[in-house]
Amino acid sequence: MEPRRFKALIFPYDELSLDCLVVCIQQLIDTGLVIVFDHAKDGATYMQITGFAKHQRIEKPTFRYPEFDDQLDTIRRLVVDPSTPEGNGKECNRNITPPLPPPVGAVGQNAGSKKRSAKEYALGMAWPPEVNTSDFREAWAAWVEHRTSRSPKPTETAFEKQRAWLIKIGLARSLLALEISTRNAWQGLHEPGAKDAPKPPQRKAGL
Repeated sequence: MEPRRFKALIFPYDELSLDCLVVCIQQLIDTGLVIVFDHAKDGATYMQITGFAKHQRIEKPTFRYPEFDDQLDTIRRLVVDPSTPEGNGKECNRNITPPLPPPVGAVGQNAGSKKRSAKEYALGMAWPPEVNTSDFREAWAAWVEHRTSRSPKPTETAFEKQRAWLIKIGLARSLLALEISTRNAWQGLHEPGAKDAPKPPQRKAGL
């Protein structure tokens, strides 16, 4: 995924600087709305909308590009190298949360480097200021510790989706969801009283 080609395809006639486009794409990555990944088979870089299947229903889908495989492909946290003209952000006045460095094992790392675990990935996520409090970070860490200690093991993609959902519902609701989901040892995040929340096991009456 080259920013210049992306701009030519999506914004061919808009006066949008390449530098600003990169910042906007980075915002989509940081909020979990898209995933940028290096495909394991062809080595190319692709972008995938995380919630496309949730909001769009296609009866007979055809795929021109490969889908993200969390077991093989490598997620990128940066659109481009910050040292390049397109990555320094000087021409764009939009403010974004500073992105994380690329995960261990991404392109440019030594072939023998150890790949970052899903737990390390989740604990290293960047959060926007509106939810980035000490109470939230503590609750998120407790949730990550709970989920990564139980099976089935969560993937980086699962944590990305949870991150996007927590940002969407805001700080107060996020704290409640994290606390009740961790305390009840649920596999997924749910708000108190939500229809999709797991029901407690029924106790058998004593003899």
